Amino acid sequence: MIYQFENFSYDYDKGLIQANSEEHKLTKTQKKLLNFFINNPKKIHTKHTLMEQVWGRIITENSVDQVLSILRSYIEENPKEPKLIVTHYGHGISFESDVVDAKAEENIQETSFQLPNILKKISVFILAIIIVLWIKNIYYSEKIEEFSKFSKKQKILVFPTTFAITGFSDIEQQGVKSLLKSTFNSLDSEGQMIFDQSSLTTQQAIEKHWQRSDDLLYLQTTIVKNGELYESSIELTDGQNILNETTISANSVGHLLNKQMLIITDFNQIISKEKINTLIEPTLGESFIQALGFKNKRNLTQAKKILTELLSKKEDHYLARFTLSEIFFEEKKYEKCQSQLNTLKATKAYELMGTEIELALAEILYTKHEYSKIIENLKNYQAHHLTISTIKKAKVKLLMAKAYTALADHKSALDFYKQALYSIDEQLNPLIYAQSYLGQAKVLSTQSIGKNVYTLYQKALTYAESAGNIHHQILALNSMALVALSTYDWENSILLQKKAIELMELDNNKEQVAVGLGTLVTTLNLRGQFSEARSVNKRLGDIAEELNSDTLRLHYMHFDAILSMNTFDWAHAQKQINKTLELAIKIGDYGMQLNNAFTALELILLQKDTDNFMLEWNKRESLIQQKGFERFQVYMDLYLARYYKQIGKNRDAISLLENISEKLTVGKDFKMLVDAQNQLAMVYLRSDANKALAILNNLEQYNPHPNPYLDLKAQALNKQGKKIEALNILNQAKQAYHESWTTENQILLETIKESL
Repeated sequence: MIYQFENFSYDYDKGLIQANSEEHKLTKTQKKLLNFFINNPKKIHTKHTLMEQVWGRIITENSVDQVLSILRSYIEENPKEPKLIVTHYGHGISFESDVVDAKAEENIQETSFQLPNILKKISVFILAIIIVLWIKNIYYSEKIEEFSKFSKKQKILVFPTTFAITGFSDIEQQGVKSLLKSTFNSLDSEGQMIFDQSSLTTQQAIEKHWQRSDDLLYLQTTIVKNGELYESSIELTDGQNILNETTISANSVGHLLNKQMLIITDFNQIISKEKINTLIEPTLGESFIQALGFKNKRNLTQAKKILTELLSKKEDHYLARFTLSEIFFEEKKYEKCQSQLNTLKATKAYELMGTEIELALAEILYTKHEYSKIIENLKNYQAHHLTISTIKKAKVKLLMAKAYTALADHKSALDFYKQALYSIDEQLNPLIYAQSYLGQAKVLSTQSIGKNVYTLYQKALTYAESAGNIHHQILALNSMALVALSTYDWENSILLQKKAIELMELDNNKEQVAVGLGTLVTTLNLRGQFSEARSVNKRLGDIAEELNSDTLRLHYMHFDAILSMNTFDWAHAQKQINKTLELAIKIGDYGMQLNNAFTALELILLQKDTDNFMLEWNKRESLIQQKGFERFQVYMDLYLARYYKQIGKNRDAISLLENISEKLTVGKDFKMLVDAQNQLAMVYLRSDANKALAILNNLEQYNPHPNPYLDLKAQALNKQGKKIEALNILNQAKQAYHESWTTENQILLETIKESL
């Protein structure tokens, strides 16, 4: 079939563009893209739609841009200012030319030329009647046009509610927002109502979203108090025109919200008024709103108390029961959570919010490591619930991908993470994209940690920010920090960790803040920034006391001991090591008992207390054997090898270190392998500088942390007589080591300078 647009002739089947004397044969992908545009002219298509319709899978936006650029070079008069293939920023791409079937056009022209006069007269008469009818029905068409705005534009973006009420608490405001969102998102029509989470005011939301989609309506709500009544002004717009203005009133905020939600169902016929009414009827009153507000503010105890009281009075309060199950899950009370969900599954709630219930049950199975059961259950649920919304389907695929990841089925996991994005508008549902990219990056990081993994985490962060989701922003930032740390990009890693902690503070989750602080202390300590590490650790200690948490106290004392060792405060380090072991045994924290063993042995070696080493080593090894930590024996052997080196048993040290290195190579524990090889180089440094240097040079393939790699290399070079090169390495080391730069290193640096 031959089409004509502008001054081009296009063979649809062959993918051949002709204009004047030029001819372009399109590739398979270029042809599919142009054919799609020709079949759908003058419509704006998102890049995601193009990926799905042309490529059949999710690809990079850059790949789409490249094909678009080539097509523009063929048909645009000025490709830099395209008029045919037009980009509508924030919306998508459209093909703006009129397209004509060349053969049909020829037939029309031939038939028109041969029409008898009588047929021409009849045509004119019919045309006149049509014009009269058109003029007569202008009024009615305007009414139809007004109605069609509601029928065509189904999705509604809800801007943040404005509260013009003095004394309306933050808890109540949080509860109101949460009730609207939790109600509509629980239903299988999720995706029809979209809630702005990142804007602080309606004005910010308008500036951010106003031109986001042609198929979107915008809902703005202002709540005021007029005497004893609460009033809600609801305004629905299409971005330019006000389509509907409604004011409702009630004697409580709870009743007001119930009325508001039922009015919204009039704007969007896809959302069932009956289902909304079933969910919200039991929520009358202020209690549930307060419970949601307390939950958002992370006062889980108070929220749980209110929800329990509500359910004792109204057992069919489905949203209250589901919210209570969420709190139990956060508290890691999985059996209680599962009990509430199974109760909901046996009620009418399952017809309304079955997907959310199944997803929550699957999360509990995940904590029990029953990954295959998750996949089986969700596949079965999907097979019997084909009409759930696109958003619900995406959520199911994301959780199945998470289960496949845990099963190490990386291909299936990656496929499901990508499938979750099919038919999902990235601008309206950025959180789905954030979750998918986080998952994809996690899967790929099991194979290699490189730039592509970091880029995926960056994308996840961007979408999480767009969604206003703090939790996923923290996940992305911490993941990016780990990738940066693995490539020894210290400054970036530290900066990313600090940004994550700032968000944790905003989220008001003290336990999460403490975990972030602990990670930052570890990084700063490795970097040699001991002063800042100590300041961060003090904050961790303060939180431990504030929460009265023995677990956090353990971590604080452990880090404090390590930092004291790095600043040669042996007495304080020993005191903290003893207190840590005592508390770890008391609360049964075996992991910290293991860490404490390593710290205690490290301190003895640093003090060169060779008389007491074997006594402590035997005691700690016995504890490790009792607790079933035999797999960590290689680390204990590494301390033993260092002891042999310290007492001059070089052959024993070399033999043990070579055996350790072989085990670590097989186990692919390259971090510890670098430590073992460093120790081996230190032993050889006493007698064979060439061998020591060869070992150190071989470590470059693992990109090891410079402590104590650089100064060891400088010592080896100095013994070989390569003093200038040794001086250069030491200068690098002095910049890298920060506060861990030792007196011995400085003496060596000055000695080499004096010898030149």
